[in-house]
Amino acid sequence: MSTHSDEDEDLSQDDQDHDIDQQVEEDLDGQQQNAFVTDDADVELSNQQQLGEFEDIEPIEAQPPNEIDVDEQERQQSGTPAFRTLEELFKEGVLTGTQMALLKSKYIDLQNALTLSRQAEARLRQEEHTYLAQIEKQKRILEEGESFPDKITTEVQQRRKDLLKYSNDLACTNERLFDLEYKIKALEEDKRALEKEKARIPNQHDIDEKIKNLSKECDELKRQIVQKKSEISDQNISLADKRKKYSVTTKQYDELKHTIETFESEYIQSTLRPAELIKQTDSLSLQRDQTEQEIEEMDAQLKEQINSIQQLRDEVEKLKSLSSKEMRLNDQQNQQNEKLTEEINNVLNLIAFEEAKLAKEQIDERQSTEAVKSTIQMGKQIREQHAKIQKQKERLLRELKRAETQFRHAKDELSSANMTIEKLQLKRAAMPTDDTDLETRKDDLKDDIDNLTKSHEKQEKEIIVKQSMLITAQKEHEEVLLKQSDYRRDAVSMAHFASVVSNEREQKCREKMKAKNRLQAVQEDLQRKTGEIHEHEKRIVDLEVRLKEFASMYDIIKNERNKCVNSIQINSQKSNEMKEKIKLLQNEIEILRTKLSILEKDLQKKNLLVLASVVERDREKHKVEKQRAYLRELNIQDQQQTLENRNYNNLIAFAEKELVRLRKDYDTAVLDRNERSVQLVERYNEEVVFQEKVNVQDAKLKNAYIELRSRDDEIRLLELQIQEEKREIALFKKKLPVKRALDQELELYRICVS
Repeated sequence: MSTHSDEDEDLSQDDQDHDIDQQVEEDLDGQQQNAFVTDDADVELSNQQQLGEFEDIEPIEAQPPNEIDVDEQERQQSGTPAFRTLEELFKEGVLTGTQMALLKSKYIDLQNALTLSRQAEARLRQEEHTYLAQIEKQKRILEEGESFPDKITTEVQQRRKDLLKYSNDLACTNERLFDLEYKIKALEEDKRALEKEKARIPNQHDIDEKIKNLSKECDELKRQIVQKKSEISDQNISLADKRKKYSVTTKQYDELKHTIETFESEYIQSTLRPAELIKQTDSLSLQRDQTEQEIEEMDAQLKEQINSIQQLRDEVEKLKSLSSKEMRLNDQQNQQNEKLTEEINNVLNLIAFEEAKLAKEQIDERQSTEAVKSTIQMGKQIREQHAKIQKQKERLLRELKRAETQFRHAKDELSSANMTIEKLQLKRAAMPTDDTDLETRKDDLKDDIDNLTKSHEKQEKEIIVKQSMLITAQKEHEEVLLKQSDYRRDAVSMAHFASVVSNEREQKCREKMKAKNRLQAVQEDLQRKTGEIHEHEKRIVDLEVRLKEFASMYDIIKNERNKCVNSIQINSQKSNEMKEKIKLLQNEIEILRTKLSILEKDLQKKNLLVLASVVERDREKHKVEKQRAYLRELNIQDQQQTLENRNYNNLIAFAEKELVRLRKDYDTAVLDRNERSVQLVERYNEEVVFQEKVNVQDAKLKNAYIELRSRDDEIRLLELQIQEEKREIALFKKKLPVKRALDQELELYRICVS
């Protein structure tokens, strides 16, 4: 609201200034018209009117210029609404610090220009009043000089009037010609300067072409860099393959070297053997005694091993007994299952018999409910029995697992015993012995060990077969239990139903005739419900299959949904960030539009500023020259960047040559591999640096293009300002001949009076 009120005040002040300027121009036009009138009557009337207008004007005195305090001016400016709004925008984050400083500096410059224009306007008005006072005095003098010869009318006076008239016309025409020549020269100079400036400014088409060429070169560089990266990746793959081959060859070389060293050591040892044999004979005698002691220790260890093997045999027998118990349990379960099947067959026979009877009788609803209740009770009993059987089964499975763990421990102990036996055999073979008893013991031990291993293998096979049998028996047992539960339910329900039917047969016979229709309906319902049950069972199977498929599909869809949700969240965050940036840009655009409107209003206020406009024109020319210098620097930078791009191309070509040379020299020079790999890594880093530089150059080109556009817009605005200032200068120059004509007329009147 404060900004709108300030704008309204500025507009009202501009209207007042415009009205004052129109009044001054009308006064000057009236003076110009009265200056060239030669008739005495018209002159007297105009003089009387002007005397009536300017009698109340006081003489104007020259005053010293007011001193401006910079600190006070800054304080006043800081309190303005424009600065407040800028600070608020800076606090909100819409504007940066540099933008706020630039806008403040521009506002201060415009305010200073406005103050200068107002001061110049006041000075011109003071000069106008002084000139009007001087003209008034001169007119009074002329009236006094022309008043006395009014009564005399002679030819001399007529000729004097004509002479004054024609001399005034001639002076006016000369002054007009002089002014026109001066204007023509000034316009020609301005034209030359503008042509020079236009020649210096590059065309937009050339700039666009340069930018397009640079963008094409940058794209080509990017493509080349991508190609180089792909080549480098291929070379890295080939290097990895070659490294693998090199590692294989190095391993082979190391093995060969190791074999050569072993052969050399054996050769040295063979050369030293004659001297060592004597020592060995002495040492063998000592070793013989030691070996005898070791043999005794080995015998003790063998006894311990035999004892451990016997323990293992006992454990295996226990396992066999456990497996036999399990087999007995399975046999018992099979017998129970056979008994159940027999019972089920008997029940089925009873059911068939009862069904034949039921075809003639009616089922009562109350009796069916009682039968259902009894079947539910029987089902509960069967479930309890089934739970007991399951507990027994779990207990047996636990015992089986324990037996398996014991079997594994026994197997591990047996393998460790075999390892120790093999070690003992190796030691025994290494020892020089001549006794036949040891060999016989050895053979016996070998036979025992072979027998043990064979028996152990047989036991393992038997245990595996038994385990498979147990697993199959468990599965069959579960199936039989399920069937048993179903058959028991049916059998119990039917038995109970048969007992109820046998007890109440007499009552049913009485109601036989009445229940035929009901029986037929119930049979149809039974057939229909059995069909529905089969259909529902099929549907349940299909639904289970579909549920499995849907579960797998649900997992896949869930994973994809999570991915999509993550991508949507990321995209929403990015979109929100972009919206915030767009809002900030829109706010900046609106601020710039308001600033443009303010600047246009300020430009309209500068119609009466002549001296200040000339100074500003010089300043703007200086700024334009600075901008041209800046554009030249940008062009130089573009040229430098093109040279750098060429250098980068040369470096990339050099890197390619180096890569080709490295490929050729790799097979021949394996020892230089590390150095070449280091060079390749350096080249890759250089390419990365080049790519970063290219990206920086792209950003610089974009910024330069934006700055060029902004500078072009500023140049256009400055040209419009220059045209407006030229128009104002022309208007003021048109007013100058009137002053000169009046001065010459005054001189002529003075001459005439004298």
